[in-house]
Amino acid sequence: MTCVIKGVPLETRTLSDEGSRDRDSANPYPLYSAIDRAFFDKDEAKELWFELSPHEAGFTEPGAFVKTSLLKQDFEGGRVKYSPKRKPMDMVQLQGISGSVFGDWKENKEHIKKHILDWIKSLFPWSQGEAAPLSGVLKIVMALVELVEYNHDMDYYHTVLARLKSVLGEDYGKFSPTLLELDYEMWTDMNDQERKQHMENIFEELIGSVDEWGQELNNLNNKLTDVWWVIKHILPLFYEWQFGNVANFLYQINDPKVPEKMCKEDTMHLIDAGLFLNSPYPSVLREARDVDIIVSFDFSEISPFKSLEGAWHYAAANQRAFPDIDFKALKPESDCPKSFYVFEEEGKPTVIHIPLFNIKNCKDEATIQQEWRKYATFQMTYRDKKKIDHLADLAAENVNRDGILKEIRKAAERRKAKH
Repeated sequence: MTCVIKGVPLETRTLSDEGSRDRDSANPYPLYSAIDRAFFDKDEAKELWFELSPHEAGFTEPGAFVKTSLLKQDFEGGRVKYSPKRKPMDMVQLQGISGSVFGDWKENKEHIKKHILDWIKSLFPWSQGEAAPLSGVLKIVMALVELVEYNHDMDYYHTVLARLKSVLGEDYGKFSPTLLELDYEMWTDMNDQERKQHMENIFEELIGSVDEWGQELNNLNNKLTDVWWVIKHILPLFYEWQFGNVANFLYQINDPKVPEKMCKEDTMHLIDAGLFLNSPYPSVLREARDVDIIVSFDFSEISPFKSLEGAWHYAAANQRAFPDIDFKALKPESDCPKSFYVFEEEGKPTVIHIPLFNIKNCKDEATIQQEWRKYATFQMTYRDKKKIDHLADLAAENVNRDGILKEIRKAAERRKAKH
């Protein structure tokens, strides 16, 4: 199924589907990167890098991986605990992980929740005035939205629950057994934790029975069908922050190669790898890949050598082969870099480094600075086609075909000489 929000399709196919034999072989094999927030928060650079491909996912250090199709299943002691509620990671979640640049999950939660709730409310009659008529199923949807929006207000929450009972009518017990047994006296006698648990149970039961009470949504129009999908799959995530959460397949595993700190929690929280390093060097530096050439198309905002230096430090910390680079000598070129750098050292992979804005495609330092400001990292999605085309043209100029082919031939000769 493909869901569409504001004209943008949500790609709900799974990542493991990309590993099928009938995939388009002309497309590069996809390899995605993330970092474990727990280790990032502790400022630990060794075990935090996490990579995902259609076939395997796991920590680059210490080289612990699991089949990607099992990534969201629960694990204990190295064994899978299958759960029918756990579905393989789809591209929506993967895109969310890869784009969750803000490490503060609380801020993310409130921002995303408001955006989704505003979008849902904008599609329904109640957004056009109190007098707009609501069908029974839309009243239920409205109540579900309010349960998420006002879950901190216990008195109002109970008002919403009472309204839900009325709208659901005699069938409400079938849709939510917890709601059936709840009355006002029982509610006032509960402590905050008990109320919270009851709220979660009611919400989960109503979402679980949406196929029974929500059929009307399917018959209204495409937009409301999309809302049904969001209510069923997205709103429950706000009760317990699960965006980026996946089961820790190392939980309680006993392996001397795996640090004990990686096995304590049953869940891990993955966030954008760019928070640590803005280019996926750790994945290609993985010893098993035995790479000969790394072509780095750099797009760092602050310095064209920032990700290169970060990779150099990462390689040193993890004893990975990487050419020695004199960053002090490169510093004078930071504001006006060349278009093509080659760093090589015997017995180590050659690194070709290509800054996005450079003296070749921008012509002078003033233009480079202007382009950096125009395409700053922290801004909303680009909508201006001219702006997008301009950036694509600049990037295309950076593909030094002859220079790259020359280094590939040299690497091939080195590889041949080794054997």
